[in-house]
Amino acid sequence: MLHSKDLNFSFSGLKTAVLYFLRDNQKISKADVGASFEQAVVDVLVKKTLEAVKIYKPKTVALGGGVAANSRLRQEFSKRLNVLLPEKKFTGDNAAMIAVAGYYRWKARKFVKNHENLRAVGNLKL
Repeated sequence: MLHSKDLNFSFSGLKTAVLYFLRDNQKISKADVGASFEQAVVDVLVKKTLEAVKIYKPKTVALGGGVAANSRLRQEFSKRLNVLLPEKKFTGDNAAMIAVAGYYRWKARKFVKNHENLRAVGNLKL
């Protein structure tokens, strides 16, 4: 992904490769493999973000979500960009946010009426 010409990234293939690598190389240090995995992901995220900044010239770059808790990623972004970083205590996984939103919808009795036609919509308003 480091050499691709686009801004896309996905780590599912890398995760699968690491899974099989560890399965087939049980004597290797899992800590070393984990550190290498982390660095590979950080390298891609930083490079793609820097490319996006060159293209789109945003006024501000902010790191958010669960990934913003990663110390290595925070360090690398801070070295290369003037990036907004939330305090680590505010970098929870978005799944927790969705669970809380669901709780409040349940508490307000806002339910889906027809479960048969239920579909995922990525930009629903809470």
